[in-house]
Amino acid sequence: MINPNLVPSILLDFPRTRIRINKRVLKSLNNPDYIRLLINPETRTIAIEACDDTEPLRHRIPIYVKNSKQCFEIRSLSFFEQ
Repeated sequence: MINPNLVPSILLDFPRTRIRINKRVLKSLNNPDYIRLLINPETRTIAIEACDDTEPLRHRIPIYVKNSKQCFEIRSLSFFEQ
């Protein structure tokens, strides 16, 4: 069995309408202050991109997430509706 803490992963939790991004994903992006989700509805794929605070639809990574072992969670009903 693969240890989920060692592999970059994103969990889509439909019942709770949340997206969980583990620490390995953030680390692979050099621990950015902000990220944004890129979604291609035609191919039904998701990408995560590091960005700055001027980008629209950005998500700020709280300092407590950066300094802990917690994953980063985004709750979005509109994302799951689409």
